[in-house]
Amino acid sequence: MMFIIGFLLSLLGFAMAAAGVIGIISPKLLKDRKTGAIQTRGAWAAALVLGLVMFGGGSLLTGDDDKAKQTAADTKAETLQADDSASKPTSEKGYDLTINTPKKELPISFEELRQRINRQMALFDYPKAKPIPKNAQPTGEEGSVNLVYQHTAAESLGIIISASPENKKPRGILIFAAPVGKSNGTELLGLFGKSIAILTAPIADGSAVGEAKSKELSAKLLKMSVKLAEDFNKNPEEQAKDSYTEDGITYSIAITPGIPVMFSLSLEE
Repeated sequence: MMFIIGFLLSLLGFAMAAAGVIGIISPKLLKDRKTGAIQTRGAWAAALVLGLVMFGGGSLLTGDDDKAKQTAADTKAETLQADDSASKPTSEKGYDLTINTPKKELPISFEELRQRINRQMALFDYPKAKPIPKNAQPTGEEGSVNLVYQHTAAESLGIIISASPENKKPRGILIFAAPVGKSNGTELLGLFGKSIAILTAPIADGSAVGEAKSKELSAKLLKMSVKLAEDFNKNPEEQAKDSYTEDGITYSIAITPGIPVMFSLSLEE
C-alpha cells in the first residue's frame, strides 16, 4: 500500500517539478487556455520546489515499503544498543541510534532566524522582498524527519527552511533565485547579494563581531557566485557549483541550466 502511495506521489511530484521548470523558462507556454492568465516565474519556482519535495517524499515511501522488514530488525538492534548506553551521547556524528536521523541544528530558534533573515533582506533594495511574517512556523507530517517552512519573498526569490520536529530549531536553508526577464548585471548582482545575505543570516546576530563575520563571509560567497556565473557563461550546458565550509556550516551555490540558481546552507555531520 505504501509503495502505491509513494509511486503516485513521486509521479505527481515529477509532473509538478517538470511544469515548474517549463514555467520558469517560458511562462507563456503554460498560460490558462480559458482566461489567458500567465503565472509568474516566482509561482512556477514555488511549484518546482513543491514538486521536488513531493517526489522526494514519494521516493522515501517506496523505499520504506521495500525495506520494512529490514528496518524493523535494524530498529530492534539499535534500540538494544541505545538501552545499553542510555546515559551516553547518542553518537559522535549527532545521530539518534533508535531512529537514525540527523540531529545537528543551528544554535538559534526559528523565530530568531526569521528576524535575522528579515534584517538581512532589508539590506538590499533589489529585488523588493516581502519579509517572513511573524506567524511563520515550520510544519510537516507526524513522524517527519524535518519540518519545513516555505516563503516566496519575491517573484525571483524563494526560501525554504528545514527545522527539527522536536524543538523547531533550524537545520538548513535553501534559496531559489530566478532572474526575471532580461535582468541586467546590476539586478543580477543584487539578486545574488540578497540571496547570500539570507544565507549568512544565522551568524548575523546584530553584534559588532557577528556583523563583521557576516560581511566577511558574504564577500567570500559573492566572489564565489560571480566566478560560478562566469564559468556558466563560458559553458551554459553544464552545471557550475561550488561550496565553502566555515565553523561547521557548509554554504553551497549551484547554477544549473533551466532552473533557478540555488544557494544552500547545511550543517556538517
